[in-house]
Amino acid sequence: MEITERRIQTISLVVLTVIVCGVVLHLLKIVFLPFVLAVFVSLGLSALVGLQVRYLRLPINLAVVSTLLLTLVLFWLAGLLIVTSVEQMISSASVYETQLNRLMQEGFRLLRVEHIGIDSAALTQPLQQLPIQTLIEDLGSNLLDMASMTTMVFLYVIYLLFLLPRQRQEPALWREITARVRAYLIAKTATSAALGLLIGLVLAFCEIQFAMLFGLLAFMLNFVPMAGPVIAALAPWPIILLSPDLGLVAMLISLFTPGTLFFVIGNFVEPKVLGRSVQLQPLAVLLALIFWGVLWGPLGVLLATPITGILTLLASYSPLTRPIARLVADRPQPG
Repeated sequence: MEITERRIQTISLVVLTVIVCGVVLHLLKIVFLPFVLAVFVSLGLSALVGLQVRYLRLPINLAVVSTLLLTLVLFWLAGLLIVTSVEQMISSASVYETQLNRLMQEGFRLLRVEHIGIDSAALTQPLQQLPIQTLIEDLGSNLLDMASMTTMVFLYVIYLLFLLPRQRQEPALWREITARVRAYLIAKTATSAALGLLIGLVLAFCEIQFAMLFGLLAFMLNFVPMAGPVIAALAPWPIILLSPDLGLVAMLISLFTPGTLFFVIGNFVEPKVLGRSVQLQPLAVLLALIFWGVLWGPLGVLLATPITGILTLLASYSPLTRPIARLVADRPQPG
């Protein structure tokens, strides 16, 4: 009876703590979000620093500097790709509007809607007034606004990368957390990079505009469980369907290849590669996506899985919170 009361008290305290922490994290999102994102980036990059120290015999400081330079080059290339693609989208907006109107007229003509008493002009008029160019410009401004966030994250990463390699005597729990998170980040980054590269190459082979941008989008969204792959697979569809000079075979390949690659890698490759790095029930992942998405928006969704995995690992080390960890985890926790 006493144990049951203690568990009820513990669960109540956990719920209250989650509510209070959620309010604080939401109010201080502008401070916490870049730092948390930088921590995960630093943990992933620290593995690259360790490889240079171990196999190339580089001093730690030199390994950190080379890793930062490589990261800066990659960020610069990604930013250049996004800016260039956004400018091309804005300049091509009128072409897509014309192609959309043409496709609508062709569709209504094939369906012969006039024979069933429907005025095709009345149907096409609202669709013709869609603010495609405005939507593209808004998307471009949102992407460009991420530059300030990226700069802040990179500054945090510089500090953390110089700090992390010097932690010689780490607690066992911290070592296990960093090992789990690092394994997850390395495996997920490798599979996401391979997936994004394959999708970009396939779309480029089919001569789809913005092929590399869709590959970069696939790489980023593959970190978001469930919804991310669906969004990334469907994202190229408007450009593909509105490409006037695209052949039927190329259209079919470019439409269905991204979804097929996501399915194969997500269901057969990633489970073997990720292994036990993050152990969460599917329902727990869904609730984590909702919770962190409400708190921190799209970036919260991106970080939901590793953050919840860390919290589950922490909960598994306390006898009072261990039942919660076992409920959330996909496999039994230690103890």
